[in-house]
Amino acid sequence: MKELIEKYRVAIVLIIILILTVGGIVTLYYFNNKKISEQVIIWNGPGGEYKIDIVNKNGFKTYTTYVDIRGQRYGYPLRHSPYDVENISIQNNILPILLSKQGIYITRDSDLGTKTNQSASISSMEFGEILGSGQFGIYKKGVKSAFTNQTKESIDYKIPTITCSNITKNIGVIYMKLSKENKIYINNECIILEATDGDNLIKVGEKLAYKLLGVF
Repeated sequence: MKELIEKYRVAIVLIIILILTVGGIVTLYYFNNKKISEQVIIWNGPGGEYKIDIVNKNGFKTYTTYVDIRGQRYGYPLRHSPYDVENISIQNNILPILLSKQGIYITRDSDLGTKTNQSASISSMEFGEILGSGQFGIYKKGVKSAFTNQTKESIDYKIPTITCSNITKNIGVIYMKLSKENKIYINNECIILEATDGDNLIKVGEKLAYKLLGVF
């Protein structure tokens, strides 16, 4: 009888150890996966599956999308995730128009920088780098900044005056402006980015950036 009690005691101890071990594994699995989900987004877009790293440094969060270009992997950090800009409308035939041009002007009214606390410049850089011919450019287009109106600044710094009327077979125009909506659309081959304020103008610019990366 004493041996039987001892066997039951050993069995109970083993069961408790097994429960604790399984519980520990499940807990570790849960927290590890929760940690991963808070640091990485896996996004399925028209261009395939994208890994987007979430980096939070000194309270500033960025979302870095990785793409393979000419056999090399590049990461493009943006301020908003695809979820943040998903509902901003963008016409589907924008890329064929942009990619048919050899050069592209990103133009805006000269006072847009002041009205948006320079968010207009940040917005244009987000997608301009991807379009451009620099080290991290995917499409290798000749991208230049412009104003829709001539000012002393534009004269001093030789900033060209460009509007949608300057579009040609080889030259494209992206026009950034404030309006009552956040959207990207085409008007007579002119690509128009409009937003309600500076913060949303950055989001609109990043929607175009994600489109250029194949995320949307």
